[in-house]
Amino acid sequence: MQQLSGIATQRGASVTSIVLIILVLGVAAKLMVAIVPAQIGDYQLTKTLSAQLKEANNNETAKQFVERVNRQLSINADYDTQAEDVFTFIDKNGTIGYS
Repeated sequence: MQQLSGIATQRGASVTSIVLIILVLGVAAKLMVAIVPAQIGDYQLTKTLSAQLKEANNNETAKQFVERVNRQLSINADYDTQAEDVFTFIDKNGTIGYS
């Protein structure tokens, strides 16, 4: 009789570990679903801003740069993102502005 209870205990431990593994895999999958799109969005925004900044180095005003970034964001279907929300310009005197 002693052996049967030992087998039942082992079976219970096995089922518990399988359930825990399934739960861990479920949590990992949910995290991946949340993290991957955020990383892709951050990469696209960084790539867009760097490309626009390279073009803006040709004596372009901050206002023109912001307008061009807003146009590019709307092309990329980032309709709810405005350039003013992503970065700010600070001149040499410490004044914040886009003029």
